[in-house]
Amino acid sequence: MTINHDNIDTALDRFFDGDTTCAEDKALQLFFTTQPVPLRLKKYIPMFQWYADGMTEPQATTAPAPRKPKAIRWIAGAAAAIAVVITAGWNISTTPAPAVAASIYEGSYTEVNNIIITDMNLIKDDIELTQLEARRIELELQAAEKRAEADIAEAFS
Repeated sequence: MTINHDNIDTALDRFFDGDTTCAEDKALQLFFTTQPVPLRLKKYIPMFQWYADGMTEPQATTAPAPRKPKAIRWIAGAAAAIAVVITAGWNISTTPAPAVAASIYEGSYTEVNNIIITDMNLIKDDIELTQLEARRIELELQAAEKRAEADIAEAFS
């Protein structure tokens, strides 16, 4: 394989991704040690010279680190952004503001023997019981969903 100025970028990307063959590695060594190298690639000369010399002496610490593939960097950034959005949304949805919490019950009432009671001190217990019942029903539904998912998984495994 011959490395030239037209395909050097592709060859370097493959080299840093670990996708080159031994022949391609040798061609890269020849490119960097036997011909004029573009200015933007001169930083790679010591590394390929070290390879060409048989890697007998310690490599200089000035060699650039291998680049991460762009897809991995993009996926990692997207995952971090999604995690931040989910965390913020969860915190906002589970922590009502004090003013909102106080106004939740405004306009609430209960009816006992055809008499409407709006005094919050009198209906507070009824509201709390209703909330507890709603939570119980929600937990029962979640348990039923988990059982159904397990049954489906068992049926298709």
